[in-house]
Amino acid sequence: MSLDLNQINQQSLFFQSEYRTQIDISKDHPLVILEQSISWSDLMEQAIPLLYHTQGISLDIGRRLNLRAHLGAYILQTVHNWTDRWTEEMLKFYVPARIFCGFLESSGSLDHTKIEKFRNRLGENGAHTNSRN
Repeated sequence: MSLDLNQINQQSLFFQSEYRTQIDISKDHPLVILEQSISWSDLMEQAIPLLYHTQGISLDIGRRLNLRAHLGAYILQTVHNWTDRWTEEMLKFYVPARIFCGFLESSGSLDHTKIEKFRNRLGENGAHTNSRN
């Protein structure tokens, strides 16, 4: 006797809906503590000249970077030695990394190619400048 699986195939009840869950992150989580201890506005002010002025790029041309997210990803990638693709995955699915990069209340994230472009644009000079402060 054979069984025709096509006749008993039932679609998931969640087929067209988004999955949602509630996750509690402790205020003692290292990335939450670090996120709160960084002066993001000062860090962004230091990065703007390196990303725009020294390269002759106007702030008014093109789409502006999500500087907070990019700097957060850069820090996480440097501290944890993550690859660009792994950083992309962590920013999509790891809630503490999303909090650290300012994505807590959004569905936004960063693509691995954007992560690489930002790192290259910041350059070795930017890495040394920001590590001294």
